[in-house]
Amino acid sequence: MSPLFVVATLTTLVGFNLLSFPFSRQRKIFIFRWTNLLCGAVFVFYGWYFNHLTILQLFLYITLWSAAYWISAYNHTDCYLIGRAILATLISSIILYLLDKAHVLFYLKQGWVGYTATLVFEAGEIAFLLLLVFFAWDMVRALDLHLSPDAKPPTTDSNYTPFVSIHVPICNEPVDLVSKTIHALSRLSYPAYEVIVVDNNTDDPALWMPIKACCEQLGFQFVHVNPHPGFKAGALNLALAKTSATASLIAVVDADYELRPEFLTDNVAVFTDPNVAFLQTPQRSKNVQANKITRAFNPVYDFFYDITMLARSQRNSIIFAGCAGLIRCSALREAGGWAEWSITEDAELSLRLLKLGYKGVYVNRGYGAGLMPETFNDIQKQWFRYFCGGLDITSHFLVSTILARNKLSFMQRLDFLMGGIINLGAVMMLLSTAWIVITAMTYSILQAQGSALAGDMLYWLGIFSNWLIVYDSFLIFEVFLLFLAFRLVYQFNWIEALGAAGSFLSLMTTQARAALSFLLGQERSFMKTPKQTIDRSRKRGIGPIWFELLLCIALGTAMACLFWIAPSKPVVLSYITLGLWQILIYGSTVWRAFQSP
Repeated sequence: MSPLFVVATLTTLVGFNLLSFPFSRQRKIFIFRWTNLLCGAVFVFYGWYFNHLTILQLFLYITLWSAAYWISAYNHTDCYLIGRAILATLISSIILYLLDKAHVLFYLKQGWVGYTATLVFEAGEIAFLLLLVFFAWDMVRALDLHLSPDAKPPTTDSNYTPFVSIHVPICNEPVDLVSKTIHALSRLSYPAYEVIVVDNNTDDPALWMPIKACCEQLGFQFVHVNPHPGFKAGALNLALAKTSATASLIAVVDADYELRPEFLTDNVAVFTDPNVAFLQTPQRSKNVQANKITRAFNPVYDFFYDITMLARSQRNSIIFAGCAGLIRCSALREAGGWAEWSITEDAELSLRLLKLGYKGVYVNRGYGAGLMPETFNDIQKQWFRYFCGGLDITSHFLVSTILARNKLSFMQRLDFLMGGIINLGAVMMLLSTAWIVITAMTYSILQAQGSALAGDMLYWLGIFSNWLIVYDSFLIFEVFLLFLAFRLVYQFNWIEALGAAGSFLSLMTTQARAALSFLLGQERSFMKTPKQTIDRSRKRGIGPIWFELLLCIALGTAMACLFWIAPSKPVVLSYITLGLWQILIYGSTVWRAFQSP
């Protein structure tokens, strides 16, 4: 059985699900039970016909598929039966593939170089396959929560009105933007709250003086400090020091975020539970229709709140996202305040609060909107900070918190561990690209010269192609799950869903750069998200995407040489296919960059 078995089963899975749309409400109906059985039968036939399965392998595959389908029922996917089929197919295919691979390697005679290379590749395979199962399990769970009609509204109690201190950190923000945010806070339908606006490191008085006057008019506190260390975390710590002694809760609001009047009224009641340390609501964007980039990337931002946060809320491992949320004041002080060393101080605080045994509550209901970046370059900068922040948190707390004895559960540790580790996988994409180009060009040159070394190079092409198929299957299946989520949750059509998945792909090189920056130990500083209207008179250049363009050219040249010179052998054709897939990934970045205004 070839390593293409995984690809074969996943391809069939994709085709089946695409043909079975729509299936938004799949309660236990007879027809859907039969479609799932048909789905399994198609998988078995596909694997047997194209991979020449033996009777034993066929029986093992059917057994594994049935067991995985039954076990996945305990993932609360009763109303999402296709989700169970996805998990069953994925898990059974991976197990059968790894068993067959172990059987082949056991009888394969290699030298120490071959065994070492095989060991490295197999470790990488297993790591990516485990990540894929974790990602798929999380996605199916979140989709099921979305499709469930039994979602409960947030707890409300009109008699519970603790005093709330609202903190608004600003720095070099447009006056009209901050003014709208502050006036929105003055309209909150809640009887007991204060507002503290902290302006740190703004040099131009024309930017902060009008805000000061606005705060005085509305009866809010205003603090201007310049210079002040710690970026946003420093401003929030200063606001914490000036918070009223009667405040029980703290709300954090960004300079561009306009809250709806009922935000506090609807959400403070969950803090009647003394174990709740923080509450987070989804952050929406009010400039979605600004241009092609905002329309293309709004699903990426929404995905985090509608899928990732929703899934993590089921195991008490959500993060505080730094805006449109509430924190228990005593818990914040107990944790030591905001960490001024972290460029993602909100997520960092979440881990420390969970470590103390507190709970985080996620309410999947929007209570306002802010501004998202309007250019692809600014979006890359923002996500670079997110990726770096996740890596910093994982590395900083790996020994002292994630692997240490404390009140964190296994799933909480796994979520925060994955938050950093999954970013390192993007580095493998860059390394695999370099290896594809080097080996393909070397083989093409040797083959053109008729060298006997071409056969040896073909052997290494086969080893690496074998591993790369699994890695790229991980990426392809991830895109499929994203496509599925956009179709189900947001009711996107095919073109919209593919475009949203392409937006995710376009950030992979940004993720790889963040991981490389972390591995190289480069110093990182807080990059403020731009909240001003873009300068449309500025000319667009290729500076931000020269790296991706170079990779596309290198891969295209290598694949063309391989196709022209090499004989038509399966390993070479698979190599060309994998190279074209990576061109698609880098090309998505170039495509989005040229769409940017």
